[in-house]
Amino acid sequence: MLDDIVNEGLKIVLILGVLPLAPVLVVGLLASLFQAATQIQEQTLAFLLRIVTLVIVVLVGAEVGWQMICEYTHEIYISLPKVGDI
Repeated sequence: MLDDIVNEGLKIVLILGVLPLAPVLVVGLLASLFQAATQIQEQTLAFLLRIVTLVIVVLVGAEVGWQMICEYTHEIYISLPKVGDI
C-alpha cells in the first residue's frame, strides 16, 4: 500500500518535471542550430525563446498538473487509515 503511494508520487513528480523541460530542451536545441547555421551570436535570442516556451507550457499544462496533484492528495487522504494499520 505504502509502496503504491510512493511510486505514484514519484511518477507524478517525474511527469510534472519533464513536461516543461522537454519542449524547452527542443526549442533551445533548435535555436542553437539556427544560430550556428546563420552565425548569429546573440545569446538573448535562445534564452528568450526558452523562457517564452517555458511560460507557454506551464500555462497550458498547469490545469493538468494541478488536477494530478489534487487527485494524488485525495488518494493519500483516503488511504491514511489503511497505512496506519500496517
